[in-house]
Amino acid sequence: LGDAYAKSRPIVPVGDDDEDSPASANIELALARAENLTSRRPILLNRVLLRQNPHNVGEWTKRSTLYLKLGQTRQAVGAL
Repeated sequence: LGDAYAKSRPIVPVGDDDEDSPASANIELALARAENLTSRRPILLNRVLLRQNPHNVGEWTKRSTLYLKLGQTRQAVGAL
C-alpha cells in the first residue's frame, strides 16, 4: 500500500537546504502525507479485509479495538 502511494506521488528535486524554499515545503508535505498514511495503515488494512468478507466477526472486533486505541469511541461502538 505504501509503495503504491509512493510511486503515485511525483519526485521533487531538491535544490538547496533553504528552509523557506518551495522544494522544502513540498518535502515536508510529502512526509506529512506519508506519516498520515502509515498511521492509518491498520484501519485501512482492516477495511480491505472487511470488504473481502463482511461477515468476519473477528475482523469487526479487531476494528473496534483499533478505534479504541485511537480514542475514537463512537467509531468503536459503531463497528460492533
